[in-house]
Amino acid sequence: MRLTLDAVDGLRPGQTVVVSIDRSVSLRSVLLLFGLPAAGLVVGTVLGQICPVPGLTADGSSVLLAVLLPSLAFLAALRSERNAAANDPHRPTILRIETR
Repeated sequence: MRLTLDAVDGLRPGQTVVVSIDRSVSLRSVLLLFGLPAAGLVVGTVLGQICPVPGLTADGSSVLLAVLLPSLAFLAALRSERNAAANDPHRPTILRIETR
C-alpha cells in the first residue's frame, strides 16, 4: 500500500514505519469501495428485471446491468476517494519509525 505523507526528518526510503489513519477516513473508504458496488449489483439486477435492455431477455438484462453498474460504481468510488485523499485534512501520520 502506498500513502502520501508529509516529510519527516531522518526517514529514508525503505524504512518501516507505523502509520495512524483516522477511523472515519477508513470507514468512509470501506463504504465507498465495497458498499457502492454492492448497491450497484442489487440495483442492476432489479433494474434488469423491471426494465429489460432492448434485444435482451429480462435475465440477460439483469446479468448485464449487474456487472456494468457495480463496475461503474467501483470506478466512481476510486476516483472520488483519490480526489478526497488529496484534499483531506485527516491525512495519515507517522507514529514512529521501526528499527530492525
